[in-house]
Amino acid sequence: MVARASRFLGPKSVTPSSFDIKMPWGRGYVDGICVDPSGLIRIEGWWKGVFADETPPVVYLDGEQIPFLQHFRFTRPDVSGGLALEYLVPDTLAGIFKTLEVTLGGRSFRFASNITFVTPHYRSLFNSSAVWHRNNIYGSGPPNSLVHPEVFELARRLPPPVLDFGCGKGALVSRLRQLGIEAQGIELFSEGLRAAILPEVSDRVTFYDGSLPTCFADGQFNSVVCSEVLEHIPNYEGALEEIARITRQSAFLTVPDASAIPAGFRHGVVPWHLLEATHVNFFNQTSLTRELRRHFRKVQIGRVGSVYLNDTRTFVSLSAICSK
Repeated sequence: MVARASRFLGPKSVTPSSFDIKMPWGRGYVDGICVDPSGLIRIEGWWKGVFADETPPVVYLDGEQIPFLQHFRFTRPDVSGGLALEYLVPDTLAGIFKTLEVTLGGRSFRFASNITFVTPHYRSLFNSSAVWHRNNIYGSGPPNSLVHPEVFELARRLPPPVLDFGCGKGALVSRLRQLGIEAQGIELFSEGLRAAILPEVSDRVTFYDGSLPTCFADGQFNSVVCSEVLEHIPNYEGALEEIARITRQSAFLTVPDASAIPAGFRHGVVPWHLLEATHVNFFNQTSLTRELRRHFRKVQIGRVGSVYLNDTRTFVSLSAICSK
């Protein structure tokens, strides 16, 4: 199943493990092996001539043989003919692995280490035989069934009653109501979403056709939450005006942080959440603050979802607490 974009999910803090081997092998040489938390194990070295029908080394984790995936050539400044051999850890293997063993050239190398793997987004791109298309990559999936803990902690402090504007399945509404906080939601109507609403809040979610104004009265809610929604709405100005209209005191909003794109430039990456197909607006702190100040007297900007791109710390989303 293709991994789809979900709100606020970021990579866990795990790092690759590298082990030296340093030995001649066939018509080449093996430098070492690197175990990446994504589940990819790579042996690197060099090889003279064509590497075609050679038998690859055998790799084990805690005695379990890891399937060989592929090999490729790459350019090295020190020798000609760099060679990499890759192995993919089956997603059925879980837990912390204590030993890594590599057998090649009649010798075995055994390394002790605590190796942990995570399941990466789009894992099938490691070994899919199919050609993927735009919708496979820039897709969108069903709303989350869970609430990000940072978002929940901020939302639970808002004065009730609370409206979740773009509530998805109603996960936040459900969590707030479990604490005795009066909350309800509003969401665009679709048969799929109506069927996905959590049963315990089905009577607390209003569906609408996207036209504004909504059915709610001026200042009907002391607080409105709009989490990871504004980036999907073409008429975001109208949505902000509506949120301000039905809010009596406070609004809490989060949007993906587009400044993570230039922050990741030197690493050659773009945070995957920003690739979701239904994103039509891209905010940074300056632009979000400017838009919110059109409707709210006080705007406090924060960040949620801390992640690292190598040595660069960035955040998945901007957050804003706004007061009338």
